[in-house]
Amino acid sequence: MKPRLAISFVLMLVASPLTLAHASAERSEAMLHRAYFTEHVLHDHVAARSIYSQAVQSDLAEDLKLVARIGADRCRDRIAAADFSTLMPPDTLVYAELRRPGELIAALSDMLGMTPESMRALLDRRPDAAAGTMMNIPHEIAISPTLLDALTSFGGAAVGLTEIDFEGHRPPRGVLVIHHGDVQLIKGLIETAFQFAPTAEKIVGMPTFHSPVPDLGGVTGVLTEGLLIVGNDRNLVESAAGRLVGKIDDSLRSREDLQDVFAERGDRTFFAFGDLNGIYKVVKQNVSEHDRDDLVVANSFLDLENLRWATLSFGANQGAVGLTARVCYADDHRSIVYNMMRLPPMSRDSLRYVPADAGAVLGIGLNPALAHIAAGRADDSTDVTGFDIPREIFGNIRELCAFVIPGPAGKTIDGHDPIPNAALVIASNDVKRSRALWNEMLRIPGLTIESGPVEPKEFKLEGQNVTSYFIPELGNVYVAELDNCLSIGLTRRAIQGVLKTKNNEKSILDDESMGKALARLPDSAGIIVVGHVGRLAEVGADMGEPELAAVSGPASKLCRNTTFWLGVGQSRTQLTLTGALMGLPNVNEALAMFGPMIHRHHGASHSRSHSASDHAISLEHDHVNKSTTGARAVAK
Repeated sequence: MKPRLAISFVLMLVASPLTLAHASAERSEAMLHRAYFTEHVLHDHVAARSIYSQAVQSDLAEDLKLVARIGADRCRDRIAAADFSTLMPPDTLVYAELRRPGELIAALSDMLGMTPESMRALLDRRPDAAAGTMMNIPHEIAISPTLLDALTSFGGAAVGLTEIDFEGHRPPRGVLVIHHGDVQLIKGLIETAFQFAPTAEKIVGMPTFHSPVPDLGGVTGVLTEGLLIVGNDRNLVESAAGRLVGKIDDSLRSREDLQDVFAERGDRTFFAFGDLNGIYKVVKQNVSEHDRDDLVVANSFLDLENLRWATLSFGANQGAVGLTARVCYADDHRSIVYNMMRLPPMSRDSLRYVPADAGAVLGIGLNPALAHIAAGRADDSTDVTGFDIPREIFGNIRELCAFVIPGPAGKTIDGHDPIPNAALVIASNDVKRSRALWNEMLRIPGLTIESGPVEPKEFKLEGQNVTSYFIPELGNVYVAELDNCLSIGLTRRAIQGVLKTKNNEKSILDDESMGKALARLPDSAGIIVVGHVGRLAEVGADMGEPELAAVSGPASKLCRNTTFWLGVGQSRTQLTLTGALMGLPNVNEALAMFGPMIHRHHGASHSRSHSASDHAISLEHDHVNKSTTGARAVAK
């Protein structure tokens, strides 16, 4: 027994390292599988890169280590493509990026109702009959999800310029980065073409080329696992590649003064940035003597020296397609032009009296809230002077908004022209002063009538006091006082809508569509425009024009959820312009509405085409028969 035990013990000693090595290899391969799953299914490229890097350091076979190394590089490039600004030099003057443009196309397809749940089910619903036409007009149009997946696979591109010759004597100096994403065709074409590119000293150990290009100088390029970095200055390409592999830390993204800029960028598809301060310095250094005086004058009015940056972004977010532009000054700027045109932000108090079903609203802020104005005036004073008009505009009115609501339009005195149901809401520091001034201004037209003056009339509407003023050739205009606001309506329906809103406490701010649009405008907005396309179409239909009504009817149905907004914000140091469109009409709903007409027209055209062809064939047969008969007669 003892020899057998000894032999078994020796075999165990020999087999144990092999077993442990096999188990370790299995764990390493499992790590590689987990990295692939994390990258392609979970889309967590930071975690996937970490797992790939661990796999490279494990006891994997060399061929599997190469797979892990390529995976780590692929995730590294994907992380960089999520924010191309991390690869750009900090002294970049102009920067523009396009990130995942296919995602914007996919978002628009979804908004328009053109993304089917199953493309196969849609194709199976095609008619099972020969139509005999050159093209089929489907009853439902869709974009294949496979095509959308292919479009969203492209990672995007970015460009950064560090030198710009505004005189045009030298080409701009910069770097371009392209990320092919998961598009294997683009990756394959780039890798295949790279074989034939002129060789150069490698940058960070990666394939590199250098080639002279007319008008650009020498162009240098580096090919990584997922990126193509190209520039007309080798140092810029080297620094971008160095940032990619972690050898260089500073970048455009790391600048402390631009942290808020890139934070506000969000996930917009397109983003552009301009370093206005750096651009001004370049212009100042290179300006000709002929233009130097003009630059000095422009700087005096615009304070160009204290301009900081400008941005432009575009993309889809939360079901809306929008664009935002910003220009920023330094805190201590003295721009005469900007300060003279700057408006205070709207408090939006006037919007509390705009009916919830308004089709559109235009608001503007004029003056800040000044409580001491109302406190210093006697309530019973109604004296008005000519100077009260500029005081009203430049001191008393805090903000005003105009709106229009659907409903049967009013008529002018002669009954020929329609009057929309529109009204104005004025929020004042002193509503008594505003009421006295507007009372005098609206009384004047009624006093000039040849048949005799028409005095204002007071009556009750919705439990509130309303005054009507007669305007020649127009009709009556209605005025009502609402707490700290004053409302002027062109029609009785419009002023009644304001009073109902006051009583019911439901306004445009509470509306599901318009309220969301108003909430997405910046708090600094001093000018706002918000519209509901469907309701505006109803307003057009109510104006009594048959041609307009024919178009407005279908439009109001298709655009029942479509809203748009535009806001201009003017804080002390930043000008913001933003606009967006939300709730786009469904394409297939429009096709269902107009499809029968399109199919009838298409069928009629096809029938006419066949009739013309048959007629031509008939004429040709007649010609042949006549020719044959004539030939036989000659032969006889």
